[in-house]
Amino acid sequence: MTHPDAGQQDHGGLVRVLRDHIAGGADGLVQAARLLAEVAHEGQVDKAGQPYTGHPERVAGHVKDIGGQVEAVTAAWLHDTVEDTWVTPGFLAEAGFPHSVISAVDAVTKRTGEPTQDYVARITADPLAVMVKRADLADNTDPRRLGVLDPTVRARLTRKYQTFTAALDAAVRGNQSPPSTMDSAATI
Repeated sequence: MTHPDAGQQDHGGLVRVLRDHIAGGADGLVQAARLLAEVAHEGQVDKAGQPYTGHPERVAGHVKDIGGQVEAVTAAWLHDTVEDTWVTPGFLAEAGFPHSVISAVDAVTKRTGEPTQDYVARITADPLAVMVKRADLADNTDPRRLGVLDPTVRARLTRKYQTFTAALDAAVRGNQSPPSTMDSAATI
């Protein structure tokens, strides 16, 4: 895909390109999200040293496979942009992404120092965010991804994601009390 050079910080040009895609309807909305994820995460790598854009692509594919509608797939593509890049909710709005997508992306964005209970509560208040976060956790716990990591890192991440998944499951069921193994001040 050709896109404005993010290194030049041509966000105005990028906004125009994204708006043009979004104006194209459902397919354009997903294309715009993919484009923005590719631009925003350019040069980033995951814990295994692979291009980071593979992660949002897999998360979006999982959301689509489980029946997620266009806005859920769009949010999946964008789920780490606000947390890990220069993208802000305001930029997403300026580019023309729907409020429901921006809300879901904001809900799954971790905040520094935020207690896990607060993070989980924000996610569970938004059904799109729940779907995206579950797909995110599925990708983060995929044995193929974890298997290439150092055993110590793999064990730490496995515990982290199991604990968070248990907290999310409990909150979705309406039990706002996380499992006793969870540090309520920790961030995931």
